[in-house]
Amino acid sequence: MSFLSHLLPAALMERLDHHPAADAPPEPENLTYAVGDVHGCDAKLKRLLAQIEEDRDGRTADIVFLGDYIDRGPDGAGVLRRVKALQDAEPDRVVCLMGNHDLMMLDFLSAPASLAQRWLDYGGEETMTSFGVPSYSDVDLRERASVRARALREAAGPGLLGWLANLPLWWRSGNVVAVHGQTDPLRAMIAQRENVLLWGRPAARIVPRRDGSWVVHGHTPVPEPRVANRHVAIDTAAFRGGPLTAAVLGEGTPRFLSAT
Repeated sequence: MSFLSHLLPAALMERLDHHPAADAPPEPENLTYAVGDVHGCDAKLKRLLAQIEEDRDGRTADIVFLGDYIDRGPDGAGVLRRVKALQDAEPDRVVCLMGNHDLMMLDFLSAPASLAQRWLDYGGEETMTSFGVPSYSDVDLRERASVRARALREAAGPGLLGWLANLPLWWRSGNVVAVHGQTDPLRAMIAQRENVLLWGRPAARIVPRRDGSWVVHGHTPVPEPRVANRHVAIDTAAFRGGPLTAAVLGEGTPRFLSAT
């Protein structure tokens, strides 16, 4: 389908898109664990992964991370390294999506002079600290962002940054779509806009996707996991003291695991 998307107009691709039954529960191809925004909470992630292993009990399962591995929490570096190692070990079973915070760090590394303050204000300072990048208060203010960007690039290394830069924006299995932010419910997935997938917030009245798919997403904090109109929200603000949540999909009604 990805090859066809380069050859056919979006309207025709919409008709070719998957159309599951409107009343079907989430039915991914395999048992699926979707993990919400980690935001540097590596200790919670370690505990949640242990719960997932116990819950799957040897069954074939996919794990999909919904992005925002870094910022705000104390150990973004540890989270990135842990998640990448998991995917390296099981590339056919572990899916890692891009989050808006992950993209902000990459954008900062590309243009530190113009984007430093924006990222730092959104939690980038904690990520810098987790990689051991100092403040360089003795460096001229005009040069400080570039110096820190070079230090961050060196600390993270090309392998980790190259992996992060190539993460996909969405994933689909069966009638389940996983994204960081939201989808436009009227557009086929191959026609989605990047800013919606990364930055989109749920509308006041959540509209089911026209193709009938379930959407599991993070990005917008909720006090507890929420299921509404075939949307499953699982960003439970782990960095702010809430639990880190995983949705378990493929057993009928969604259920949830959480690590505090």
